[in-house]
Amino acid sequence: MQNTPIWQPNADEKTQMDAYLQFLQQNYHLSFTDYPTLHQWSIEHTELFWQSLAEFFAIHFKTPPKTLMSASHNMWETRWFEGASLNFAEHILRHREGLAILAYDEQSKTQSLSFSQLRQAVAVYAHILRQKGIQKGDRVVAVLPNIPEAVIAMLATASIGAIWASCSPDFGERALVDRFAQIEPKCIFAIKNHQYAGKKFSNTEKIAHLKASIPSLEHLIWVDEVDVSDGSRPLEFEAVDFNHPLCILFSSGTTGKPKCIVHRSGGVLLQHFKELGLHSNLTASDRLLFYTTCGWMMWNWMLSALGLGTTLVLYDGSPMYPTQHRLLDVLSESETTVWGSSAAFFASLEKNQVQYDVKKLAKLKLILSTGSPLLPAQYDFIEKLLGRAIQMSSISGGSDIISCFALGHPKLPVYRGELQCLGLGMAVDVFDEHGHSTHGQG
Repeated sequence: MQNTPIWQPNADEKTQMDAYLQFLQQNYHLSFTDYPTLHQWSIEHTELFWQSLAEFFAIHFKTPPKTLMSASHNMWETRWFEGASLNFAEHILRHREGLAILAYDEQSKTQSLSFSQLRQAVAVYAHILRQKGIQKGDRVVAVLPNIPEAVIAMLATASIGAIWASCSPDFGERALVDRFAQIEPKCIFAIKNHQYAGKKFSNTEKIAHLKASIPSLEHLIWVDEVDVSDGSRPLEFEAVDFNHPLCILFSSGTTGKPKCIVHRSGGVLLQHFKELGLHSNLTASDRLLFYTTCGWMMWNWMLSALGLGTTLVLYDGSPMYPTQHRLLDVLSESETTVWGSSAAFFASLEKNQVQYDVKKLAKLKLILSTGSPLLPAQYDFIEKLLGRAIQMSSISGGSDIISCFALGHPKLPVYRGELQCLGLGMAVDVFDEHGHSTHGQG
């Protein structure tokens, strides 16, 4: 570890991590003097830790769990919160006041949705799915850009207990078939056209080929034809088992056809609330822009911030078109407080030596970087770009866990080229070829 941090937290600031520590003290009579001690407790007292998280984030169980954890010799057979039922979308949509979504493209702001309007739109989409006979356990897929309709479609799918999978429109026909055919979807959401770097692309032939190639696909919903103005539709949530599948992600496909990775409803909910709420300190006063497509796990991760009351700032298009400042302009106009991107994009900004009016990004308090290591020089560049020190959290996880192994902490310092901490509840180590821990050797 380097001796000099590039960012130090404000000791007087009250964060969600502080609130969780206070909650543990008041409700469990537990006190922790530092983060390593808290982390060690979270991996040694697994059931108690996850129980405390469910209580802290006020998880609403339709039926309560009979057991917190049913351990198995095989890790993948472990069952969590057995007997419990809930609905993921109900928790993501539990806020009724405030701004839910700001959406931008390469030219301007395109949409603004309050939580009330988002709930109404989800109710309309869910009604359409039910009309088409989509039920709990059915697979629903989407080929959509990072637009509000994608968020609406995902939450509508989850609200009825169906299982979601998505790709972005830049995927080719073969790549889409290779992924979606494996899960035998009944319904697909798509958009007729999308735009990138000033060019307009038609998706109609691609979607027609996809539908013809997958016999199970019975229904096609063009999101640009859906009218969400009908406020009479009730918003109902189907209770599903805690371990009921929520979504399916796919491996990269570098070793044959992409592999399906199924993620459970309750596990995703708790993991994301922990990471977004405690580790990223997101609240209803924040606005989160994560530059992502619907084909990257970060899109699913970002979406869960709605459940904390956070406003999502969605950007659809090239981040550097029509000028290399386009994404920075969106950050400024939307008054984004938390900005996430791939390390490759930050490297691109550095390579092009992009400069910007530092006053326009004064609202930013946290930067999240993932996909590859954020190099020390890029920490320096971001500080120069903003004209000030800022919390930069390099986070590490993957599609296989749809969450993080290591990430940020609002009350720990930041060092160049280093991740701030291991995630709570995540027992992480590095092993040599003989299976021995290398902790402390590097």
